[in-house]
Amino acid sequence: MGELILCNNNLAAMPFFLENVSVNIYSLEELIYCMKKYIYLIGTDIQKAEFVSWVKQELGKDELAEKLNACLADKRSVSDFADLILENSGYCVGEERKELKRQLREYEKKSPFECKIIKADSLLLHGKYISSIEEYRHLLHYEANEETNGELLGKIWHNMGTAYARLFCFEEASSCYDKAFCYNQSPVTGKAYQLSEAARKKEIDFSEERKEKTDGNNPLSYDIVIQRVEEWKKEYEKYSRM
Repeated sequence: MGELILCNNNLAAMPFFLENVSVNIYSLEELIYCMKKYIYLIGTDIQKAEFVSWVKQELGKDELAEKLNACLADKRSVSDFADLILENSGYCVGEERKELKRQLREYEKKSPFECKIIKADSLLLHGKYISSIEEYRHLLHYEANEETNGELLGKIWHNMGTAYARLFCFEEASSCYDKAFCYNQSPVTGKAYQLSEAARKKEIDFSEERKEKTDGNNPLSYDIVIQRVEEWKKEYEKYSRM
């Protein structure tokens, strides 16, 4: 996972799959590492009976499993559930543990709609592009219309366009950026639309000498297009290996 983690607890023979982040974990330490990295994505993966059974059967943590079951029965918060796990591992202690719990408590104060946005943005941030697109589409059909103002809709469409662009689905990306610009009139969205359109029309030839291209009255630097698409390529290659 990029760093060494000292596991003082048992290692599971069978891993537990964290669906939201597509990761198998074999120990509490690995779980806490994922909690720290994907703080807004882990809750629904672990706050359920299947996880508690895994803790009991695979890790041999009978006492912890009993406490987690009680937490489920009492319908306590994700932050309380997570804190029980942190309490049973020496990987995240002191101020680090307090900060993690604080972030979870702040998340719990937000409306369901705000939580959905945070989840979608977190999936995008961590390269879970297909999952983020699904979440953004759910947001666009959300019934709480009073929360979906123009600025917010612009952000949702823009971020969904970014997810499509990083999957090299430039036609879909252009469509999303176009819709986003109708709402936010943002120069950033406008430039993203130009870039995705250039890629969609296959105006980019990596073997061709770099030059300046124009699109109507809007000059578009060919170097900028090359740089952005190269960044997308590297990100795609990185996350497709995960």
